[in-house]
Amino acid sequence: MFSFYNYHVTGRSALIYYALAWFVFSVHFFIPKKHVYVVGLAFFASLIWLGNTRASEELLCDIPYTRELRYFFVIPLIGLIFLFPEHMAYSLIVLPASLAISGIYLLLTKNESLRMMGILEIVFAIIAFLRGYYFTNRYIGFATAAVAVVLAYVSLKTFLDSCFFVNLSFLTLRWSSEMVLL
Repeated sequence: MFSFYNYHVTGRSALIYYALAWFVFSVHFFIPKKHVYVVGLAFFASLIWLGNTRASEELLCDIPYTRELRYFFVIPLIGLIFLFPEHMAYSLIVLPASLAISGIYLLLTKNESLRMMGILEIVFAIIAFLRGYYFTNRYIGFATAAVAVVLAYVSLKTFLDSCFFVNLSFLTLRWSSEMVLL
């Protein structure tokens, strides 16, 4: 809910993707079934990919072909459509792998806060892979929840600590006008 509020206040479109991703992923904690987890993981990976590409644009990271890379969000959904439920093992490989690739994308941005998010997304992908195979293991479920909370906190902190280029120029103009008045 905090992400939705921050999207409303700041207007950053990456926050709406992250908020929807965490909302979709949280459903399997309330309905603990394996097929709900796999479907939620597919939509989560797609929305995280969209949020990551949008975040790199908003934070002015220089990555070539960012607009074209945005369309790779369909890979987890295609993996869900064509592999699930007949090939459950393959879908449990493709979905966390696409999440890890989106973490690697953030590592390439050279932005320190986004790089931390990328590392956490890769760790989360590994734990999501283990959660898919050992779904009833409570310890892996707790680890998934703990890493998810840390990743959500770091992603929110990244956007709350940074500012828009427009806001920065507005603050600079206001600051300079106050300096003129003094």
